[in-house]
Amino acid sequence: MSQENVEIVRRWLWAFDNDTDAFRQVTHPEIEWMPFEDNHTPSHGLDAAMRIRNGWIEAWAEHRN
Repeated sequence: MSQENVEIVRRWLWAFDNDTDAFRQVTHPEIEWMPFEDNHTPSHGLDAAMRIRNGWIEAWAEHRN
């Protein structure tokens, strides 16, 4: 994997965990995500990605405190 790709993944993971607006900016608007909690059913688009992300953030919030 190129260093450029590593940096892209790092930015995306940082945004996922820290900044909703940054997450929206670094996520492709036509993302297709197949989350395990939805039995790998494909979810399409940025709104779906935000729903999945927010669900994960909420689930882990109690473990951070």
